[in-house]
Amino acid sequence: MPAEGRQPLCGAKADIQGAAKEWNEKMGDLGNRLGDVVEYTFVPDAIMRKFAELGYEIETTARDYTITGADRHSIAEVDILLQDGDTVILVEIKMKLTKAHIDEHVQRMQKVRDTKRFEDKALIGAAVGAVVSGETKAYALQQGMYVLEQTGEAIQIMPRDRSFVPRKW
Repeated sequence: MPAEGRQPLCGAKADIQGAAKEWNEKMGDLGNRLGDVVEYTFVPDAIMRKFAELGYEIETTARDYTITGADRHSIAEVDILLQDGDTVILVEIKMKLTKAHIDEHVQRMQKVRDTKRFEDKALIGAAVGAVVSGETKAYALQQGMYVLEQTGEAIQIMPRDRSFVPRKW
């Protein structure tokens, strides 16, 4: 086959690779946005209220908290950190919580345990998922973690004022 006969094929391959790269980027962006939705559903205030129901008196909350080691390098990041005196709850949030996520959080908890900043604190793990299978929930509980999941109760109608008159079409 002449060289010019191969050019269109090479061009097509480049087009396909370019399209695949663009597709992967868009899917990554979509995944990040879905993750953001889940994180905003469980913002610290909502999680703080749930732990307050269990008797925790949360005095400090932080989102996207980076924990550094003695050398000031990041060793772990947590989606939400809650503190009640000497108790610190590290919360991991996922769109679909899996056993692998639980294992990663267990490892994260151990890394944090080994830092000077948290050496005198009681660390508690919590995992959150918009989707949590029964198997994953049981596994997380076996690992000694709290599990927070959506129940369908986290919705409200706005505005809540009864004097509001909705438009009728």
